[in-house]
Amino acid sequence: MFFVKILITLVLVILLTEISRKVRPAVGGILMGLPLGAGLSTYFLAYEQGIPFLLQAIPWGILGLSSSLVFSLSYYLVDRFFPHPIRIISAFRSSSGAIFMYGVVSLVLRLLPLRLGVALLVTSGMIFLNLGLVRWLVPPSIKPPKTGTSLRLILLRGLITAFTIATITGIARIIGPAWSGILTAFPVILFQVLVFLHVEEGPKVYPGIITGFAYSVMNLLLFYLFLALLLPVIGLNLTYLIVYLFSMVFLYLLNRLRH
Repeated sequence: MFFVKILITLVLVILLTEISRKVRPAVGGILMGLPLGAGLSTYFLAYEQGIPFLLQAIPWGILGLSSSLVFSLSYYLVDRFFPHPIRIISAFRSSSGAIFMYGVVSLVLRLLPLRLGVALLVTSGMIFLNLGLVRWLVPPSIKPPKTGTSLRLILLRGLITAFTIATITGIARIIGPAWSGILTAFPVILFQVLVFLHVEEGPKVYPGIITGFAYSVMNLLLFYLFLALLLPVIGLNLTYLIVYLFSMVFLYLLNRLRH
């Protein structure tokens, strides 16, 4: 199972990064709205821990999307207000600040007496607030130069992402459905693409990813909601097939509306 996770995440990280690099960064951000990291994490949770466990985790996953939005905006704001000429140091600062804010917001949200309705209300409000802030604070990206990707970086991206997903799903029995749900919403693939675009292409490229994600996170919200509705009725595999088909159509229409 671990090697399957490595293979799947390796392909996804490379695909999204190359789309962001060669087409338009905002397109890569839109694709972040596909249930990629969240999809893999929730699927393996249901496969290994059972559907009832995942159903308990879903409201917390919805709430975790609020933390993911804070994560993405914090990444940009740290770089904006604490810039550094060396890209890898700048990316490290942004990553540290974003992860810290994700943790703080998750700890605060974990205190809520959560129900599915509360999670939907809180996260919907955060989505619209984040959209306003992103449109106000984050500048449009410039199309980056087309550069190659080394095999070493390809393997590193895939291994880091796979290790993160394997860890989240592996400790689920210990941390319980609440924290497991929150962690499924951690933007693991978004994080990988932000960091590598930041280091390889500079600060004028990756903001487009954040802008695209601000819109496409709506699809992640629908993803969790459809899981809650469909899993008890039609089972695991058919639910994921339907949800992914819907996600592709939804994101296509969203991208057409935005452009």
